[in-house]
Order: sequence, then structure tokens, then C-alpha cells
Amino acid sequence: MRKLVLTSLVTVLFASTALAGSITPNSAGVTSGIPYESSGNDILQAGCCIDVVGPDDSWTFATSDVEVGPYVVYDNYECPDLMNFGHVQWWGLDLQWNNGWYECTEDPMDFEIIFYDDNGNYPGNIVCGPYNVTADVNHTAIWYAGVYELVEYNADLSPACTYTANGWVSIQGTSAYGDSCVFLWGNSFGGDMLGYQDQGGTLVPLDYDLSKCFTEGGEPPCCDVDMTPDDDPVIVPPGGSFGFTGYIGNPTADPIVTDVWGGVIYMGNFYQQFAFNNIPLNPGQFLSAHTSQHVPGFAPQGTYIYRAYCGDRPSVKCDSAEFPFTVTGARVSDNSEWFIEGEFFGINSNYATLSFTPDKAPYSGPINKPDQGVILQGGDTVNDATPIGAVPYSNTGTTSGYTNDYDEVCPFTGSTSPDVVYSFVPSTSAIYE
Repeated sequence: MRKLVLTSLVTVLFASTALAGSITPNSAGVTSGIPYESSGNDILQAGCCIDVVGPDDSWTFATSDVEVGPYVVYDNYECPDLMNFGHVQWWGLDLQWNNGWYECTEDPMDFEIIFYDDNGNYPGNIVCGPYNVTADVNHTAIWYAGVYELVEYNADLSPACTYTANGWVSIQGTSAYGDSCVFLWGNSFGGDMLGYQDQGGTLVPLDYDLSKCFTEGGEPPCCDVDMTPDDDPVIVPPGGSFGFTGYIGNPTADPIVTDVWGGVIYMGNFYQQFAFNNIPLNPGQFLSAHTSQHVPGFAPQGTYIYRAYCGDRPSVKCDSAEFPFTVTGARVSDNSEWFIEGEFFGINSNYATLSFTPDKAPYSGPINKPDQGVILQGGDTVNDATPIGAVPYSNTGTTSGYTNDYDEVCPFTGSTSPDVVYSFVPSTSAIYE
């Protein structure tokens, strides 16, 4: 007898609540509610950089975007050791406001960056800019409260700003592509704990700094990856497929060897679909290839993100690219795997690392715990449960290789058959039967 155990991830939700404290979302931003305790390292770093606060600390992200408010966030700086600001790096979130904050994907991402002199601890006259830039975007796979992904932004400034001592800077999202995505700037505790948010003409003091890094001149990333889907938006039925063209390049003046890997993000989890290691590229060389991603018939309907990285897999991510796709409609085939096909950067797709398929290892006794990285049916325990997007949910598979962790009926009816475990996190409170 095959058992299905559905858990609501109560322990995970409690852990998120403890992490988030009293998470306070409103149109001006979102904060963890965790009291700030100095680590003793709140100093300006070399290169005039102050890091973003991590997900386990007292983090806040302040809205600075034309789409909501509009809000503008300002932070002061003092960088006398730099001759100019030729490159800016900053950190934040890309979210959508709908009486609460939700993940959003915006590509390209446009910003307006302005530098001001200091007028008695307030932003004064404009001294550099406005710079209207399209930022290079790197999705870091670092999650706050389990739902907000940290994004790193980079932009070159031309001409470079030479006003490097005792000034202010504002960074505001200006993209207007009809997607309602909003930029929220991440806080830091590396300065004097003073910033401002313009809320419709009123400067509201902020008791924290904003994460940023100024360097002289623009430094290109160590590699450049991009993807262009055949269709926009990408809508695929269960059992169908979608095509895209992938690009990998070397923007530097020296030869490089880089890895390229990518896959599907669903409910905050990354499932790798392909990986190509040690691709040699000459200075300025770019490669492209077209491939198709197949979607299994059992794929839950909903919105996914398709993302690619380049760098030194898996930890060093020099650049990233992504696009959303939606699985919806009637099943068109009984395809049972996620897989890609086609030529990819001159390497046949058979060399890809596929890790989001429903294949099961042969049964070899209770110690043969299935590898959750290579299956898409239920997990073995509540600790590695497979997320599903909606109930009711239907799937087929096998319990071979699983262990008997739970009883078919509570409490404790003495079942001896293996079981598979799924998790479901509802978006609203409701009664599910």
C-alpha cells in the first residue's frame, strides 16, 4: 500500500516566525523586527563599502522606487581615499506590492543614481548625476524570512563622480515595464546609522545605513551569462516544452575558463537542470546556443523561474540571468521527466547534469534513502518533504527505496509500508480536507 503524508510545514513556519520576529511589511518597506545588537564590526570597509545585513540579523529593506509612493532613499558617505566613484554596487530586493510584498522578476532593471553635497546632515545640492543606468543583476540565492531573495546590483558611472567626501547618494528604481516590480534597498550597520526616505515630499529619518560599495572605475564581471526565451511571456502546459537561446561570454581583457549551470526555481528551491564545466573563452568571445526545456506532465501548475549562472560552480556566481515561466492548462503528454535537449555552447545536452527528474533508484533496503536532488515525488521524511503548489494534488511514482516513517492513519495503526511526504504552504488561511 502506498501512503501519502501531507504536512503543513508547521515547524518550518515556526522557525520562520522566530527568524522574522514581527515582520512588518508596508509600502515603505519590510523589516525583520529583530532588535539590533552591535557586532563590534560596524566600520566602513576598504574601498568605501558597507555590507548588507544578513538574514539572521536585524535586517530592513526600504522602498526606493517610482512604482510605489514614489519613494526615494538617501544615505550619506565619506570616502576621502577614493579619487572618484566609477562603479557602484548595492544590494536589495525585487518585489511586488499588493497589500503585502511578493517575489517579482524585473529584467532589465533601471535605476537613477544621484550624488549630493551635505547640508547640515541632510542631502543638499546635486553634485553628480543624475545617472540613469541599467544595472547588472545577480540573484544571490540568499533568502530572508524564507521568502525574499537578496539581489546584488552593479553599475558603472560615466563620467565618474569626483565628489567623494562628506556627501549623500540616492538610488531609486525607475523601471516601468508594466510588471509593477519594486526595488527595496537593503540596510547596513557600517556607518553612522543615518539615512532618509522621501515619502511624498517628507524626509523620514532612518536609523540605519544603506548597503553600498563605491570603487574607482568600472570592473567587468568575470563572465557574462544571458538567456532569451522564444516567447514572452513563457506559458507551457504540463508535458510541454519551451525554447530559449543561451549566451555565455568573456567581458574581460584576459582569457577565462568558466562554468555555466542553471535550472528551475520553484517555491524558493533551485533544481539544477544543466551544468557545463570549464568552458574556455578568449577575451571578448561570446557563444550562443538554442535549447529546449521539457516539462513533465505531473508538474504542478503555477509560476516558476528559469535561472542560469556562470562562474566557478557551485559557490562562485559571477553573473546570473533568469526569466519566469508559467505551467498551466491541460496535460499534453505523459512525459515523466524534466530534461533539456539541443546543442548548448558546442556541448551536447547529454552532458548536462539533470537533477529535477522523477527517476527512482532501485530498492536496496531501508538504508537506501532516496536522493531528493534527483527526484520530484515525495520526500522520505517531513525534513525533506517535496513542496507542492496547490491541493488537491495528484502524482504517480514508487515507494521503492523509501522507509516506513509514518502510519497510514493517526494515531498509530501499525502500518508497515513505505511512505512519501509532501509539504504545502497555503497563501491564505483556509480549511483543507
